[in-house]
Amino acid sequence: MNDLERAFVNSGRVDVVASKSERGDIREERSDMDLNATEATRKEMGKETGADYMLIGSINTIIDAEDSEQIRFYQVDLTLVSLADNRKVWTGQKKLKKDIKNAKFR
Repeated sequence: MNDLERAFVNSGRVDVVASKSERGDIREERSDMDLNATEATRKEMGKETGADYMLIGSINTIIDAEDSEQIRFYQVDLTLVSLADNRKVWTGQKKLKKDIKNAKFR
């Protein structure tokens, strides 16, 4: 997800807003600033950019092992949801297979 976010931001074509957990920390800092920072440098509450879409995803792993050889299957599922009306506007899936020789862990 971080790689996707980085690609979106670096493209200059997509604005990415902070996640729910990140926003909590940022709001707490802004609240603290309201009491402790000078008026010229403090940032006001209520000026956040709202998101248009939410990217939801999962990564699943299946490991098939025999002796010291493993085959790992990875499946990445992503869905882009419109926050205006909850429509799923895009879904994507990528499957990867990786052979591992001399595997020591399962």
